[in-house]
Amino acid sequence: KVLQNKNNLKLDIKKFKYGLNKLNLNKKRKEILDFGCGFGDFLDQAKKKHWKVNGTELNKFCLKVLKKKRINILNVDDLKRNEKLFDAITMWTVLEHLAEPDKILKLLIKKLRKNGKFLFNFPNINSLSAKILHEKCSMFSGEQHINFFSPKTITKYLNNLGLKVIFLETIISDLGTVQNYLNYDHPYLGNFRKSELKFLSPDFIHKNLLGYTILCIAKKK
Repeated sequence: KVLQNKNNLKLDIKKFKYGLNKLNLNKKRKEILDFGCGFGDFLDQAKKKHWKVNGTELNKFCLKVLKKKRINILNVDDLKRNEKLFDAITMWTVLEHLAEPDKILKLLIKKLRKNGKFLFNFPNINSLSAKILHEKCSMFSGEQHINFFSPKTITKYLNNLGLKVIFLETIISDLGTVQNYLNYDHPYLGNFRKSELKFLSPDFIHKNLLGYTILCIAKKK
């Protein structure tokens, strides 16, 4: 239901278009796998950019929507059995939910073509929001996020798995949440008011890799 919220979808589409541009694969024929593709909103954008699209998804409600969209769905067993390779693989806010990320990533890395790219988007444990809000920060809600990475630790983690990070930045400043909290208001339900701390700006936050989520692109070594 959160994914289908109009405001959330509007933000996601902007994020998905940006990610596709950053992948920057100019091949005429290119194929992508979105692992944990939800309702296929990212793949809808990829199709518009002439990608051949595939998804992996477990949620039954999402699968019904994906079937109507005629998006090719592969499960983990399918990926293990067939020899299909991809020019790019994406994980949009999925990595932080996986109980055994090493096993999944090792499998997916094998499915990347030579010079293929892997795009990740996930919460930044080193974000300004996490540093200031602590347990009140939504990434620590407890029922869903079980892995946490910073720019430094994701780079080391992916390197150990055989991927080299070629692009990394933070997106979504979460500045409104932080400033609500600093103004003694509810961080997520409060009325946004500008803070007297003038240094708090999206430019400052992203320049110092303090945004709420990390966008990271890596290539096979």
